[in-house]
Amino acid sequence: GTITQERRTLAVAGTHGKTTVSCMLAHLLRVGGVPCNAFLGGIAANYGTNLLLDEDAIVNVVEADEYDRSFLHLHPSEAIITSVDPDHLDIYHTPEAMTDAYDTFADLCSGQVLVHESAASHFQGREQVSVYGTTSGLPIRSENIRIVDGTYRFDLVLDQDRLDDLELGMPGRHNVWNASAASAMALNVGVSQEKLREGLRSFAGVYRR
Repeated sequence: GTITQERRTLAVAGTHGKTTVSCMLAHLLRVGGVPCNAFLGGIAANYGTNLLLDEDAIVNVVEADEYDRSFLHLHPSEAIITSVDPDHLDIYHTPEAMTDAYDTFADLCSGQVLVHESAASHFQGREQVSVYGTTSGLPIRSENIRIVDGTYRFDLVLDQDRLDDLELGMPGRHNVWNASAASAMALNVGVSQEKLREGLRSFAGVYRR
């Protein structure tokens, strides 16, 4: 918790996908020239480590683990919530208790919280929440998802902005959603569209634990 008080902290939480999204976000920031520290839950294939440190860091990227409610000790500036599917019921006992914990986590964020559309119903009526996914009309959405020469391509719509023909360097349609959230946050922190394209294309994924 102390580390996350010292500088702008981007936290990634969720039952599924949080390791991929946090590794991707850290990579996008690094490629984009935004010095960051990253505390990850898996080995980022681009770097061969789960800990990235930069003495000039202006941002922290933190994988926020809901297990034993440890993510409630963080001080996030902004957050991504990839899913709130029931998990760790040995700790939470009921799905409601777990979603309540995510609710509290969202309250900890001083800025924007990006929530995948599958979890959006849990966070209705919150001003700081922006929903991402593939449904038309969402403020952050991936469209025109296709495979070209074996790689995923998609268009990213961010409110009124549109980035066409982004190329993702890793397989899996679900990773298009992950890339949408990581990209929206990276752009918000100051990564250029050109560097974002480069980062998505060169992201090598996570070594499985």
